[in-house]
Parts: sequence; structure tokens; C-alpha cells
Amino acid sequence: AMNVLIRNAKFDWSGIEGSQAAYSKDLVTSQEWNAASLHYVRVEPGGEIDMHTHLVETEAHFVVSGEGKGTAGDQTYHLTAGDVLLALPGIAHSVHNNGPQDLVLLCIFNPPLA
Repeated sequence: AMNVLIRNAKFDWSGIEGSQAAYSKDLVTSQEWNAASLHYVRVEPGGEIDMHTHLVETEAHFVVSGEGKGTAGDQTYHLTAGDVLLALPGIAHSVHNNGPQDLVLLCIFNPPLA
């Protein structure tokens, strides 16, 4: 039977490759949904997801809580709760937590990253 309720608490945090003090939980992958994947991301104060690109995927970073700065291409933005940083395929992007609390994101990839 398909899981229609996915409980965040059942997942363990794993370090994000190419980052400092940043962790993710792969909540929805291509196993559950072939259209997109959803990743719950926590960046600790002073932490960063380094500049990187996805060749195929578009990534939407929805800010759940906290604040920081996000870069996409040559533009850097101040991020606060409710904002979305959109990184299209081939566009280099990064996220840095320069705030006092965890920066929590829901990252959505299309097509699925995982």
C-alpha cells in the first residue's frame, strides 16, 4: 500500500555532501512520486550548502523557518520564512545561514533528485 502520510520524525538526518553543518531528510523520493522529490533540510548557524549546479533538475528552496542568504547565478538574496529561492537547471546556487537559529528548508526537485 502507498504511504499517504510521511512522518518527518521517522527519518534520520544525514549530512549533505559538499556542505558544512547542513543536513537533510529525503521525505519523498521517486519511489513514492515520479514527478518530484521533497527534502527537509536544516542548516545550522554559520553552516552552508556550497555552490553547486544540477544539470537536469529544477530546485525550489522553500524557507520554513530561520533566515540566511541564498545565491542563484550572480544574484544573492536575503531569505526569510515563506520565501522561495528557485534554481533552474544549470544555474549555480548556494545557501548560507548567517542568522542565529537553524535555517530550515523544504527543497523540492523536479524531476526527482532521489
